[in-house]
Amino acid sequence: MATGTGPKALPPGTPAWLDDPMSWLLHVTEGEDGSWFCSHGHHRFDAHEELDDALAHLGEYAAALGGAARVIIHRLDGGVEELGVAEP
Repeated sequence: MATGTGPKALPPGTPAWLDDPMSWLLHVTEGEDGSWFCSHGHHRFDAHEELDDALAHLGEYAAALGGAARVIIHRLDGGVEELGVAEP
């Protein structure tokens, strides 16, 4: 099994969060009605009226997963914001 001591396979300039193979990716997506949808992969599991509520919920969800999770916000205008790792 590889130990990770060789050269990186990712090209220079790759975002640092892509270099962490053990992170869960959790998403908050803004809806056309102003609500915020929580998802894990392609599974959308709930909606919130406020972004802060959605982020708090994903923090709890990350803790339940038992591993590091990256939270990514997808805004209706096409903007994407990666909040980094939420540790359990």
